[in-house]
Amino acid sequence: MRPEYVKYDLIERYLKGELSGTEYADFERTLEADASLREQVKGHQAVHDLIIDQGLLELKAKMKAY
Repeated sequence: MRPEYVKYDLIERYLKGELSGTEYADFERTLEADASLREQVKGHQAVHDLIIDQGLLELKAKMKAY
């Protein structure tokens, strides 16, 4: 797997709480030391938040229709 895909997968697993204890600790250490990674994580989190917000808006609209 290409390195950028590995990083993407790791960030996704981190945000979803799917890392093992060791993976989580390692990722947290790397996150502390790497400003670029912190920015990437913030970006991923923003996308996740938008997806959730959109889903809630769609659900509210469906509920209103009934």
